[in-house]
Amino acid sequence: MSGAVFRRDVLPKAVALVGASTLLLTMAFLGVLAVLQGGNPGIGGRVPIYLLLAAAVFVTFVVLLEQRDLDGRTVLVSTTSLAVATGILAWLIGEGLVYVWNARGSIVASHLIVYLVAAAVACTGLFYWTLNHWREFTV
Repeated sequence: MSGAVFRRDVLPKAVALVGASTLLLTMAFLGVLAVLQGGNPGIGGRVPIYLLLAAAVFVTFVVLLEQRDLDGRTVLVSTTSLAVATGILAWLIGEGLVYVWNARGSIVASHLIVYLVAAAVACTGLFYWTLNHWREFTV
């Protein structure tokens, strides 16, 4: 029986990564639910925070990618894509947190949270696989 074995220091990092990713994706899924149900009150006060986070990601990755001697178009497309994705995720996760705070009784009472956690775990696995194999599909 030959198989890959995790080194002792890798397993805790993997568990932490899967746990954090699952938690954030579950909140994002709850954010989607909140948006579909009409949104959370007071969103206007939270939008600037989501935009500030996206802008900070944009500037951070512009600086980081400029150090890699990439062409300008690649840097701009990559950083814009990351900033938009971060802004959308921040919005959904933020709204998911607000939704949980406002409707925690109904979320826990239903089995919806279990389905959302299961979907988040599956998405975490799919994302991990995609990170490791995306080059196979871009040839």
